[in-house]
Amino acid sequence: MGFVKCMSYSIIGSIYALQMKRLNSITKYEWFNFASYSIFIISILILLFAGLSYPQIKTFLPIINIRFIAYIFAIAASILYLKWTKNGFFNYLALNLGAILITAETVDLFHKLNLYGQTSVAFSIAWLLYSGTIILTGIFKDIKPLKLTGIWIVIITILKIIFFDMANVEAIYKVMAFLSLGVILMIVSYFYAKNRGE
Repeated sequence: MGFVKCMSYSIIGSIYALQMKRLNSITKYEWFNFASYSIFIISILILLFAGLSYPQIKTFLPIINIRFIAYIFAIAASILYLKWTKNGFFNYLALNLGAILITAETVDLFHKLNLYGQTSVAFSIAWLLYSGTIILTGIFKDIKPLKLTGIWIVIITILKIIFFDMANVEAIYKVMAFLSLGVILMIVSYFYAKNRGE
């Protein structure tokens, strides 16, 4: 099955799953609920397996591509499921789909720019920006899953920076990187402490 077909099926599956969930809330038939979850799981699996085997940017542009749209539909569907079911799993699913999307788009962007050797550092920067965004959103909106997921992404990114990115870098760049990381963490902790004090 072709890549574009898979992404199209994932988009259609997300929409169809939401329609089934809506029908379940209107009619109260459990069959619609079962169909909704089944279709949503299948569309997410298609998205993950086909989306991660995305062909390099020979025919598609970073961010303006069908994979990006399919991930946005899946994230939006997860948020709607969260709103309807109040199940925190869908919050974490949306956040993790966002992290996977950020990673894939970063790889494609750096391949498009012919910066193959810089993708590891680009991951770290993208993950820090993403985690900082969701942590700050979690702090200001007081949404615990956003704060927790953001903190875990920061921890994973810091470990990646220490053990992989900084392995073959000169000392001055290590110092600059750790100072920048320290400043980012201080800003996040400042907003977190300020928000808790209010």
